Amino acid sequence: MSTYQAQVVVAEVEPSRPSASSRVGDFLKTALVWLGVAFVAFLAVYRLNPPDAVNEAAPAMQFSAGRAMRHLGVIAQTPRSVGSPGHDQARAYILEQLRGLGFDAQQQDGAVVSNLMARLAGTAGGGKAVVLVGHYDTVPRSPGAADDGYAVATLLETARALKAGPPLKHDVIFLFTDGEERGLLGAKAFVHGHPWGREAGLVLNFDARGDAGPFLMFQTSDPDGWLVEEFGKAAPSPVANSMMSDIYRMLPNDTDFTVFRDAGVAGLNFACIDGFHAYHTQGDDLQHSDGRTLQHAGSQALALARHFGDADVNLNGEGRAVYFDVLRAVLVRYSQGWALPLAVVAALLFAAVVAYGLVKRQLTLSGVAQGLLALPLSIAGAAVLVAAAQSLGANGSETAARGYAYRDLYLLGLLALTLAATSGVYVWFRRGVGAQDLTAGTLLWWLILTTLTTLFLPGGSYLFTWPLLFGLVALGLSLVMKSQLPTSSARQLLFSACAIPAVVLVFPMAYLMLVGLALQWAAVIMALVVLALALIVPHLCGAASRRNWWFPAGSAVAGLMLIAVVHLGS
Repeated sequence: MSTYQAQVVVAEVEPSRPSASSRVGDFLKTALVWLGVAFVAFLAVYRLNPPDAVNEAAPAMQFSAGRAMRHLGVIAQTPRSVGSPGHDQARAYILEQLRGLGFDAQQQDGAVVSNLMARLAGTAGGGKAVVLVGHYDTVPRSPGAADDGYAVATLLETARALKAGPPLKHDVIFLFTDGEERGLLGAKAFVHGHPWGREAGLVLNFDARGDAGPFLMFQTSDPDGWLVEEFGKAAPSPVANSMMSDIYRMLPNDTDFTVFRDAGVAGLNFACIDGFHAYHTQGDDLQHSDGRTLQHAGSQALALARHFGDADVNLNGEGRAVYFDVLRAVLVRYSQGWALPLAVVAALLFAAVVAYGLVKRQLTLSGVAQGLLALPLSIAGAAVLVAAAQSLGANGSETAARGYAYRDLYLLGLLALTLAATSGVYVWFRRGVGAQDLTAGTLLWWLILTTLTTLFLPGGSYLFTWPLLFGLVALGLSLVMKSQLPTSSARQLLFSACAIPAVVLVFPMAYLMLVGLALQWAAVIMALVVLALALIVPHLCGAASRRNWWFPAGSAVAGLMLIAVVHLGS
């Protein structure tokens, strides 16, 4: 064979390299997909913001944070610890406001505490009542604007709005408990020592562990099937999920709700948790109060009081529910009895998809095994980078906590570092492993977590079950429709679209955990983010090459720059 003939043969068998314009086109398509994913993640977290505050000119039947703020401005001037002058002044003010609304306000005096209460009579006459609860005492030295001034203002404005509307079927009791900070003393005195305590049919308790963010419905009584169903129908802009409720059951924390729950009274527990650095400090003051947070608490209190005030209570035979909100727009809920069947369906679908891929030689056992290894390595890499970034400055987390703008920049920096670690690991693994193999290995971790939560934390199973099911759909379609998805862009779009449930569920949960616990936990909490990113990254970061390493490198640089801005800002 001549040299010319050999060159022709080589030209025929060697794949042609993509042109510069083709590479630019692929880059732009990938960038657009990344932008789409980033927008969904931003929207999911942004929707955690409470609704805008309503001013004092709102209609009489509507809850107005502007009107409620007037109450807060009076009671939260000074600390209200039991026996203090501020405590006495707050008690006198609450009684004055209730009587000014036309209520026959009562005071229940005990050895230490003094509960305040008023009752709005229903048309049915007698029977079980809906009880709205908030405590008016504070810890020493804290003005308690949020804890629990938000609740006091909420109850007073809700009482006014209910008075302005049509009568309800059931009685509504407004209970301002005392001595909550001293061991739930007021709630105990009411439940066990006041005649109205025996008439409580359903309780809505409002508390605070921060001074900002949405008012979460974070705890339910058992059983909660009917409660969650009705909450989903009535609550405006709900922020709630059964994972929070299941986790809270395992914690030693208590609120006034605990006393009612232990007494067999059904109910829901609400609190805001953002801005937790102000909790039980002098920083819990009027200056840092958020009218939007107060509006979210009040709009839920009013809507639920009206709904349950006219509802026929049906708690018999109701089991527990799995539930979660989607973008603060709708509450998805179903019986906890469906958690195990859904996990079984996911396991069978996983087995079928992987078996099909192996038979069709589109997946390999070694490739899936490497995908199984890539995820924990990504989590470890992200933890190392995040921990290293946090150690750069002695007061980094504290600086971020002092201002929400700095705090969010700090979190963006940690997210960028997490993305750098995840994409770096997967670019390295893509040297000899296909993206579908890596995805199959990742989905096996999702299946393991689905199984564990279904068995031991069923309220939290939704967080893994639904992203797993959608991820399996993406993997299955990519295997079955290989000829219909000839380009990498089509596959990127498919896997990114099916990863939306993971982004919508995981990113808000991770954010709430970060703001509700502490930024020092970031290295652990970011594991959730890695779990979601691993469904997308293998398809958006190609095999190891010089141009594909720019993405993890660029993410790392961006993350370090954001962290540096926060540190310099201190």
